[in-house]
Amino acid sequence: MNTPLPHLPTGLPRSPRALPRYSLALLTFAAACFVWAPARASVPTVTGTYESEGSIVETDSDYSGPVSLRALFGLNLDLAAGSIEHAAITRVEIEQRDRTFTVRTKDARGATEWSGTWERNGGYEPTPDGVKILLRHARFGDDFFMFILSPLKDGEVLLVDVQRIQAGKFGPTGKPVGKFLFLRATTGG
Repeated sequence: MNTPLPHLPTGLPRSPRALPRYSLALLTFAAACFVWAPARASVPTVTGTYESEGSIVETDSDYSGPVSLRALFGLNLDLAAGSIEHAAITRVEIEQRDRTFTVRTKDARGATEWSGTWERNGGYEPTPDGVKILLRHARFGDDFFMFILSPLKDGEVLLVDVQRIQAGKFGPTGKPVGKFLFLRATTGG
């Protein structure tokens, strides 16, 4: 005897074949991908070429002159000395991809002076506002530095927030180094 299902009104025929569970799971996965894909595409990128000389937004330093993005990437935290030491570096090229993040510093002739690449889940993480990268250097022991790069004004300005992360008795603590602005380069490489 064919009895009606309790959640269906009587008189409706029973489905000849139920939807298999794997089809329902596949449909759910496809729907999730459809919803996730547009959101992922809206993640801002910091890809571009920027002037190496920038300005201070906020820092504990008494120095108020220009700062060098190259010096910051080299963890030269003496802002005045770093600006002088890396004065020959005029541009910083940043390439943000899904799995890697690359920085190349260029002199006035366009020659690469230094480059660094970070892997996702290995010091590079895209965020809803930009990118986080981690840098370490032996002269700072167990400490590392977190750079948070965010595009401003439709990508015409790069905000670089640098924090020193120190290991402590109760876990890591962050100490702000400073926030800096760098303009997108207008011409050349």
